[in-house]
Amino acid sequence: MNKAPWPDFSGRDINEGDVIEHQSGERGSVVYLTTEKEPEDQWRVDYGEGSLSRLCLQIGEKGQAVVVHNVELSGTASSRRIPEVF
Repeated sequence: MNKAPWPDFSGRDINEGDVIEHQSGERGSVVYLTTEKEPEDQWRVDYGEGSLSRLCLQIGEKGQAVVVHNVELSGTASSRRIPEVF
C-alpha cells in the first residue's frame, strides 16, 4: 500500500485505498496510478463518476477533504467501470 506525499486537510496521512470526504459529504476512494510519473498525476480520487480527480486538488484549502475510516463506498472498485483519467 502506497502513502501519498501530502496529508489530508486535517494533517492525517493518506494511503492508497483510503476514503476521503468533503464538507459537503461527497466521498471518493484514493487511487494510485503506477503508469504515471509525477505525484500530481499518480495520486487520484475516484468519485465513481467515470473520471479520476487529482488528489492534490481535493485536500487543499478549496476541497478540504479528510480521510474517513470504517466507511464503505457504494459499489467496489472491481464493480465499477475503469475511470477515464484527465
